[in-house]
Amino acid sequence: MSRTSVNLQRRAALIASPASLLLVIEFFDELAFGLREAAWPAIRTDLSLSYTQVGVLLAVPGIVSAVLEPPLALFGDTGRRKALIVTGGFLVAATLLLSAGAPGFLWLLVAFSALYPASGMFVSTSQAALMEASPGDYDGAMARWTLAGSVGVVAGPLALAGAFAAGLGWRWPLAAMGVVAGVSPSWHGGTSRARPSARKKRRRWRNSRVSSPPPSGAARRGDGCRCWR
Repeated sequence: MSRTSVNLQRRAALIASPASLLLVIEFFDELAFGLREAAWPAIRTDLSLSYTQVGVLLAVPGIVSAVLEPPLALFGDTGRRKALIVTGGFLVAATLLLSAGAPGFLWLLVAFSALYPASGMFVSTSQAALMEASPGDYDGAMARWTLAGSVGVVAGPLALAGAFAAGLGWRWPLAAMGVVAGVSPSWHGGTSRARPSARKKRRRWRNSRVSSPPPSGAARRGDGCRCWR
């Protein structure tokens, strides 16, 4: 096999890796967020919203998210991380489609109030999975995560501008985001490999005990050394 073929296979494996799929989730979330934020003037005009209603739409979803996200975050640390990510992805898809079809203020309020905690399930749990899948490279993983989000939040308004230039308005781009969230395999199958299985963790622990010298002093007693507890 030629060197070029080997390099192409390595790049394809890197793109399809669980860590890359988690970065796609962050890019998508910020893309949808940037698109929605840029669409506020059009949303207000289309739905004839008052500035008071716009303020409620901005405030209430954040309050709902602040109440619901902490218990969801605890649930994400119980070994059900993949289920939380997948469920969050489907909820994000449903709420984006609901937002795209909103006929008025109340409908949009319900959609946004559900979107915020769903996004927390989807994205915050993915970030935790990425950090866990990058032992020893937390700074690099966080830098890649931030870069993916930054690119997404800049691409969102550009995508909306393209939609307006094509005469599509703000609803079709939001609906497209919902469809992508619902059908993309990035968060349905690939994230399961990002979290090491319990069997692999036990094997790594045994290997570290065999290859490491016996602990002494404080490490033997477990004082101040978490690795020997």
